[in-house]
Amino acid sequence: MSERQHKKIAKQFMRRNWPWYVVLTIVFTMAISIASLSPVLTFPLGIILAIVSALLVTGLQTAYKRLLMVIKNGLNPEFSRDFVAPLLNYSLPYTITLWLKYLYLTFWTCLLIIPGIYKWLSYALVEYIIIDFPQIRYNEAITASRQLMRGHKWQLIGLYCRFILWDIIIMLTFGLAYFYVKPYFTLAMIDFYEMCLEENGYPQMSSFDEHRWETEKHSNMTFSSDDGANAHPSSTEGANRSSAEDITYEWDDF
Repeated sequence: MSERQHKKIAKQFMRRNWPWYVVLTIVFTMAISIASLSPVLTFPLGIILAIVSALLVTGLQTAYKRLLMVIKNGLNPEFSRDFVAPLLNYSLPYTITLWLKYLYLTFWTCLLIIPGIYKWLSYALVEYIIIDFPQIRYNEAITASRQLMRGHKWQLIGLYCRFILWDIIIMLTFGLAYFYVKPYFTLAMIDFYEMCLEENGYPQMSSFDEHRWETEKHSNMTFSSDDGANAHPSSTEGANRSSAEDITYEWDDF
């Protein structure tokens, strides 16, 4: 599947109920902005508040993507599973995983720009992996992203390039278009992520499976990097691919 098709699938979802996606993005953007406000206080209270703020921001960001992933796959959002769990139960491991990702990217960028860009592409799916599979964390999630991105880096670059015009529109509208472009791009990235899962392998259980978000039933999860290993497909595959089949592709950059 080409990057053009990922964008077409995302556009199909936006057409169905774009006001809802815009309102959802506005609400989460406001919540993240409020959570980012950390008063300047002396040590140690200032450090504690900064850490709490970082955890809340990460939790809200993952909950936002989690909700879009759930809706895109034809499931009904559940408050405890799709909002409370990312915000409270998983915000700490999510934050540590993302900090590790940025630490590694900083290291590689300090060496040379090209290795930094290469690793940035390799780590592009870390957020989606830890959202879809809460038990895959830290270096394991980073390794899984590298495995999923094998053979798909140029395709991801192409997907980013297809949203360049939208980035310009955001600037021309003084940021107002961001609330439309954010869910649009996120849905396209979710479809890209699911395509990589389908082609490069699945963990043993997805958070969309029968016992999703029950940590005691995810203890035996391992990542398969075998090409085409679809023995344990995530249910993201079925909903997403059925949506793709219903779309008639035509040239349209928007």
